[in-house]
This record gives sequence, structure tokens and C-alpha cells, in this order.
Amino acid sequence: ALAYDLTDLRAEVKDFASPGEKPLSFEVQTGIQQGGSASLNGTVSQPGGQVEAQVSIAQLSLKPLKSLVAEHAALTLVSGDLSADTHLRYAKDGEKPSLSLESKAKIGKLRLNEDDTGDRFLAWKELAASGFEFGLNPDRLNIKEVRLREPGAKIIIFKDKSLNLIKVRKQTEENEEEP
Repeated sequence: ALAYDLTDLRAEVKDFASPGEKPLSFEVQTGIQQGGSASLNGTVSQPGGQVEAQVSIAQLSLKPLKSLVAEHAALTLVSGDLSADTHLRYAKDGEKPSLSLESKAKIGKLRLNEDDTGDRFLAWKELAASGFEFGLNPDRLNIKEVRLREPGAKIIIFKDKSLNLIKVRKQTEENEEEP
């Protein structure tokens, strides 16, 4: 199971009224016991047809994803953290709601080791994406820039011309049936 434990949780709601003529303001801040912090602040129209929010994540440890990685690959997640700043807009007008996200994000200090040897399989100092724009209704995805700093990988071509990249993938009943 994937779990993050929240610490020092603080939440504040302002402008709550009945009938709700002006948007409800909110702010949430929390630490994360496994490493990192998160904050969320914005407004929600009353009765809730529109949301505008800023979501910030600072150095969220990826170590709790270790079991998820191990489920699908013969790899051990040794380290890594996620930071992101995202502006979110949601509106429900008519049948189809619209959603838009504008973000910049980075995964820092990632290291994956091979289970059998303990050798580094994949690592980098930082993988950062900026100018990330995602939307539903209208559907779109744009990423202005992706930057990878100090990458490291172990790629082996065996005598039978197979790659070690394939060997780390764990076989499941579902993908064993694929041709």
C-alpha cells in the first residue's frame, strides 16, 4: 500500500456564507513525515462550479513508491524526490467540465538499483519539466522544456542481442500472454 503520513497539518477556510455569493477561500499546508511538504490554496465558487488553486509540493520523498516499483521491475528505488508548482482551474459549465493545469515539476536525486547485483541501473541529479500545460475540454498537452542533468544508466547488450532493460521488467500473467 502506498502511504504518506501528514504532519503539522493546517487548514483554513474563509468567506463561508449562506447563500454563497462570493467564492470560498481555502488554504492547506502540511509536512510529510517521509520527507517533503505540500500546500494548497485557492478559491471555490459556492455552490462549487468553479475551482482555482495553487498546488505546491516541495521535495516529496519518492521512497514510499518502492513497493510499486518492485511490483513491476527487478529494481530497488533507493532515492528520489518530487517538487512541483501547479496552477489548477476547474469549471463545470453545462455537460462537460473543463480542467486546466499549468505546472513546472522536477524529480531530483533519483536512483534505481538492480535487485540482483545492487548496481546502479538508472540515476540522475535532476529531471525538470517547465511550461507544462494540460487541459481537458479542450484536450491538450504541451511541455515547453524538459531538462535532464547528470544522467547515469547501465545498459548492456548481451550476446543474444537482448538488452538488460528488458530483463528488469517483471513478468505478470497479463504481459506473458502478449505476443
